[in-house]
Amino acid sequence: MTVFARIVIALAGLAVLLVSAGGAVDAATAGWELLQRPHPSTNTVFRQMEGVRRELGAAVRAGSVIYVDQSLEPLWQQRLTEFAYMQDLSVTVDPAAAGYQVSVQISARKVPHVVAVALQEGRR
Repeated sequence: MTVFARIVIALAGLAVLLVSAGGAVDAATAGWELLQRPHPSTNTVFRQMEGVRRELGAAVRAGSVIYVDQSLEPLWQQRLTEFAYMQDLSVTVDPAAAGYQVSVQISARKVPHVVAVALQEGRR
């Protein structure tokens, strides 16, 4: 392997590492803010995620079975699933087994909001 190829591989690896470290840096920063101030009101992403978590809890009764809209970006699918378990909800991949279909809509002001649609009476 030539020196040039090794340099290219090293640079590509460094680029991947830097891109993937973004989420870890955000999480560490949010954690540090929580340690410094119990109410990180200045962190917009934290406030929005907490808003989504609270809206999900208000929209769907604890113990319900939900189906997370699969047309959402993977980040929203993951977050809604995490928040569902935090709110004592069960998540299914089968819409026929769910009582609610849950999605997220972004408002004109770029604020995410939970949309929960009742599917069946028996599973709510």
